[in-house]
Amino acid sequence: MVEALMAEPGKISTVSVTKRNARSGVSPVIAVTGIVISFLLGYLLAYGYDSTTAHVSGGGASPSTDSTEQSDYGPGGNAGIPRGHMQRLGAHRTPSEEVPIIDYVPNSIDFYERFVRRRQPVLMRGAAKSMPAFTKWQSKDYLKKKFGETPLKVEMRKIFDASVFVKTVMNLSEFLDRYEQDDVYMDTPVVHSRMLEDVTVPMCLSCPELKDSTVSSHLLFSSGNTSSSYHFDDLDNLLMLISGQKNVIVVENNYLKQSYFDDYKLHSVVSPINPEAVDMVKFPLAQDIRYAVVEMKAGDILYNPSLLPHHVRSYDKPNIAVNIWFSYFDSDYGTLERLEIDSLKEVVRYNTELHNAYKANAPESLSCDVEGRNLFSVLHNSSRVQLDHTPKDKANATLEPFTLNTGYQMPRMGFGSPRLSGPAAQVVYEDALKAGYRMVDSAQMYDEEALGKALEESGIPRDDVFLISKVHPANFGKTRTLQSIDESLRKLKVTYIDLMLLHAKDCDGMKNCSQHGPWQDGWLGLEAAVDQGKVRSIGVSNFETADELEEVMELASKKLSLVQNYMDPFSVPTEVLSFCQAHDIVFMGFGTLGRAYVKEAGMKINPVLMNPSVQDYIESRQCSAAEYVLRWALQMGTAVIPSSQNPVHMSINLHAFDFALDEVEMKLMSQLQKQDPYSEEFIPPASDEGKSSDGRDHEAALPELEGFLIEKFGDVNLNDMAVFAGGDDGLFTAFNGSTGAIIWQYQTYNEFGSSCVFSPDGAHLYFSSENHRVYSLQVSTGETEWTVVTDGAFIATPQLDLPRAVLLVGNLKGQFYAIDRWAGNVVWKRALSDNEIWSTAAVGRMGGEEVCFVGVLQSGVFALRVLDGSELWHAPVAGGVWSSPVLSHDGSRLFFGGQDKHMHCVNASTGDTLWTWNAYGQVMAQPFLHDDVVYGASEEGALFALNAMTGAKVWKARVGTKIVSSPQLTLSGSLVIGVTDGTVRAYHSSTGKRLWTYKTGDEVWSTAALSTTDVLFIGSVDEHMYALNATSGALVWKRKSSPFAASPCISPNFKFVK
Repeated sequence: MVEALMAEPGKISTVSVTKRNARSGVSPVIAVTGIVISFLLGYLLAYGYDSTTAHVSGGGASPSTDSTEQSDYGPGGNAGIPRGHMQRLGAHRTPSEEVPIIDYVPNSIDFYERFVRRRQPVLMRGAAKSMPAFTKWQSKDYLKKKFGETPLKVEMRKIFDASVFVKTVMNLSEFLDRYEQDDVYMDTPVVHSRMLEDVTVPMCLSCPELKDSTVSSHLLFSSGNTSSSYHFDDLDNLLMLISGQKNVIVVENNYLKQSYFDDYKLHSVVSPINPEAVDMVKFPLAQDIRYAVVEMKAGDILYNPSLLPHHVRSYDKPNIAVNIWFSYFDSDYGTLERLEIDSLKEVVRYNTELHNAYKANAPESLSCDVEGRNLFSVLHNSSRVQLDHTPKDKANATLEPFTLNTGYQMPRMGFGSPRLSGPAAQVVYEDALKAGYRMVDSAQMYDEEALGKALEESGIPRDDVFLISKVHPANFGKTRTLQSIDESLRKLKVTYIDLMLLHAKDCDGMKNCSQHGPWQDGWLGLEAAVDQGKVRSIGVSNFETADELEEVMELASKKLSLVQNYMDPFSVPTEVLSFCQAHDIVFMGFGTLGRAYVKEAGMKINPVLMNPSVQDYIESRQCSAAEYVLRWALQMGTAVIPSSQNPVHMSINLHAFDFALDEVEMKLMSQLQKQDPYSEEFIPPASDEGKSSDGRDHEAALPELEGFLIEKFGDVNLNDMAVFAGGDDGLFTAFNGSTGAIIWQYQTYNEFGSSCVFSPDGAHLYFSSENHRVYSLQVSTGETEWTVVTDGAFIATPQLDLPRAVLLVGNLKGQFYAIDRWAGNVVWKRALSDNEIWSTAAVGRMGGEEVCFVGVLQSGVFALRVLDGSELWHAPVAGGVWSSPVLSHDGSRLFFGGQDKHMHCVNASTGDTLWTWNAYGQVMAQPFLHDDVVYGASEEGALFALNAMTGAKVWKARVGTKIVSSPQLTLSGSLVIGVTDGTVRAYHSSTGKRLWTYKTGDEVWSTAALSTTDVLFIGSVDEHMYALNATSGALVWKRKSSPFAASPCISPNFKFVK
């Protein structure tokens, strides 16, 4: 495609290869002319001749012809320095190749014979101007009104940078509000979006041979000034520019060696050459690269063949484009296998051989009938909103909806009902419908009423949503079954159900189930419902053998349309699948993502999502493990119904339609059927608690996945300064402390209140999460070492007791844990109360033994032996203690703030009160102790300093707004604190006089982390991590990542301790 041209900032397609023959197809006259011109201009070029072919200002502004500016394309430089060194790609020489320009759209046969077959790029000038999108999408109001709720993938960068790549999901309205001010770039699959109804498929793709090879479509949207990587793609692409300008550098594939593709660092189709600053010393062969520049204007269409290296820059706002990916040529994997080519390592050879294979196998022409259709209908082959697309017989084609044996169409992917009820369930259903799901799998044992309310309030036409429900075995019996279906119709607020199933043969394994009739009576009730027009199609669920299905067939007078059973890559019901195929019955799998292995079987990790056959490929495809597994199931010819309570995951799962697994990948996945998912590779060490599940159903409280490394751009150097923080979006991020570059990100799926703590050598870090888990990660790689699951969510940060080598932390159910920091085993657990623990423990030594101190809401402070958790003393406080306690330097006194609006000092050995001080507001922040002064802050906005021995006030400053952040003392001796009005402030530690203020974009709840370099790090709810000069408050850097309420932590070697 060509914008993988915007490949990055966009996304490089990794949909497995198509077929392409090679050579640019430039006419002999043009080729000779180019050589002659290059020769004649050689002398001029050597002396800095400045081409005006395509000037762009050095700052990335729109194209210019001012010859006084640095040209993007053409030589420059000084004697002794290679031309184009550390300049943009193309500055090393003037363009010497050409891409044909035509002012019309050729028909499919002409397009194939002249361009596709020859692997020749071509620019079709003005060819997209007749599309409705060309005029309608100029209006932001139109886009918001019609498509504003569409969830789309967005990159938090505009210039390709291998070290910084943050992706997020936002709806179109949010993007439109942000894209002109923020560095955001949208490159998102839109095959399931109605936006494509405004995009007409160009005549050049009208032939069935080309139209049916359409794989996907991406929307590209920015405010201009974007720059992609230098790369090639595995699919052909039509880039249709709706608004703005783009410049595309196109290179023939015989310059792959000079482009150093075999030396890739990020991905096999991305060159290590930085197109913004080409290092001609490091990559000297790049000086030989010849190229063409395609200057695209709004309304143009560029055909870019697969396997041709290219680079794209965008100008002007709004910059909007749509690209269509198509794959006419099948990949010749037999050729690649015979030649023993490793496509991930021998990139140049892979590209060249595949290019030649395409050329050799390309037919001379096409036979076709021409028709013009909108892109949505082409990808969906249906006038209805369907979420599925493809293959008729090719894995790389788009998946069409199923046509049931009753004649009704059914999407291939639907939304599986959550095990929730009431308003919580309704919200999840609403999110699923907003994400684009148009099939929902429900049942009488789930909350049908919540689904009905969500459907009613969505405004989506009834015919556009395919509803599935299931008759509970307790309702078997012809009359009873009909009555239960009437009740389902009432709850769902509909007049018919698209597909009704028997939930199971009997009540075996179901709670509170008393059966009143056999399944046969239930089936007869389904048939009666069909006759009465209440149900359109019928089927069964959890009928697990061909013999059981044969029984249904013998009884049935109406067609058995669908069978719904468990299926994952380890457990494929081949007998039932064969039976369904032989009898024109659709098979629908549930449990496809393997979460039952963790939730029900108690495994430490999910063997489906974490097995090497999945993990080895998801990086190259830039997809999640869930997308990959769902795509496997779709290509197995089954329907899928993934469930999630996370709107981001809902949207991401739909992107399983945007790529295809190749033959090799499908074979590797099939091998999992021969493997044991309970093998030692996935079995956790034995533990009474914490390593997996505690045996209870956590569906409503726990996320679907424990957590995993979601993005990685390098390793943390333990000798360098790094900053770590968890966000309210569940992302735990490692930042380069000097530059703010994101090094890796770890996904936990629940909000963070916890900061982190390090092992003594700084190689391991520990944190907790609201998903009931405590984690141990490798600092350098971000990889999971162990995870402990408990009975409650965590806000508190784990505290490390070195002598006992245990982590101490309490959860929101009042339970306090000691966890072995090496193995992750629960050493002991103590229920302190039924109230929440937000406090991070303080650890000290008394009487020759380790003791920890922790505050509990509605209770007070507890002193516990680290050895076994036994209680030494309990100091009650009215309303309890939110803040974390602090020990005096000699370990004799304990300081903490209370919900009773007082600061407290108690004897650490006995818990007896030594003094209290009225703070005139609840004290939520942890106090800070330095020498004989204790600093604190109240929720009502007071910052104060007290004499640690007597409790006498040293000074008090009125901040004026709520403070949750804890005060910290800097290298220069000032006191810094975050405030919920969005500011970070510094005060004189001796007088309380304000020294400086820095304003962020939203509330600041986190506490600053101070470095030995006099830089403080603090997060804001505005989704940025800030690095500020602690003395002056000047911004050092800021990086957008997540909404931060939790406090950052800093590499131990660089942590400043006053």
